[in-house]
Amino acid sequence: MKQVNFWVLMMLLGVSSLSFSQDRPKIEWKEKIHDFKEVDVNGKTVSATFFFKVTGKSALVIHKVTATCGCTTAEWPKQPIIPDEWGKIIVFYNPKGQHGHFDKHVFVETNAIQDVSLVRVKGIVK
Repeated sequence: MKQVNFWVLMMLLGVSSLSFSQDRPKIEWKEKIHDFKEVDVNGKTVSATFFFKVTGKSALVIHKVTATCGCTTAEWPKQPIIPDEWGKIIVFYNPKGQHGHFDKHVFVETNAIQDVSLVRVKGIVK
């Protein structure tokens, strides 16, 4: 009898998590990779803007945006973004002290169905 109750409980939890995930927002990126081509080693910090649209039934909240190194930073909206609205994340790359090819990953943590998205900036520092 205990095994039956366990499986009934597991099925109920599975159904409730499925319905919860259907209410979570979705994030649709216009582009996820930006190629700077060539960046001057003695130049200023460059930036790329990544646009996204929120779909689904609830607002998107960006919890955190992290880059793979200190030469890359980001700005993002701190307020929730409602469905059918556009948002943007601006990624900054500082070429100072860098040489050659670069491919930097930026992780965007949200409350979306796919809770972590990846955007990238790449190019060559000359």
